[in-house]
Amino acid sequence: MATGKVFLVGAGPGDPDLLTLKAAKVLRQADVVLHDELVSPEILRLIPARAEVVNVGAGLEVEVVPGITAALGAAAGVQVPLTHREISSTLILVTGSSKQSDHIANWPDRLPTNATLVVYMPGYDLGSLQRRLLSSGVAPGTPCAIISGATSEREQVHITEVASLLTAPQLPAPRLLIVGEVVRFADHNHLREQFSQLNFSAAYAEVSSSSRENAE
Repeated sequence: MATGKVFLVGAGPGDPDLLTLKAAKVLRQADVVLHDELVSPEILRLIPARAEVVNVGAGLEVEVVPGITAALGAAAGVQVPLTHREISSTLILVTGSSKQSDHIANWPDRLPTNATLVVYMPGYDLGSLQRRLLSSGVAPGTPCAIISGATSEREQVHITEVASLLTAPQLPAPRLLIVGEVVRFADHNHLREQFSQLNFSAAYAEVSSSSRENAE
């Protein structure tokens, strides 16, 4: 019996518009689709009705079709530049949690002050995460953004600072956390209500047009 071919498709952060053209093409042509719970309903709706949707693997030939990484998609969705020529020249991606409860995810001993940190799967123990940030040299007043369901219809964003992580709402998974001064450049119209609750310094409370140009 002839076998088919498996395409391992990167689903990205959730918005189907952020799929690559090839990813959308193979989904629409698929006869069988294997997926996990992190693939958004919007992307699953691209699957044709005739296709069989299952949640198991098979030992077939596999081709990887990369997608937009969640860090880039989530940051772009709220207009946060992950790097900035004046305040952030370094981008660090880390995993906040591990499948093994006794395993400590790799974490830098010292984070540079001009770095943007993106934590995938930060978990719900924000107290532990806060302690790790502080012990790595992150200032308590450093702004951070918790983004849930990035780029999807269910996207929720909470802007806070490291010192207040313990009181942050428990937004649903999938989530990621962006930590760094670049968070101050988040879209003020999109997040106006949340930003109005923070006492950011005047230097960043109003982002000038020249600052926005530097962020591009």
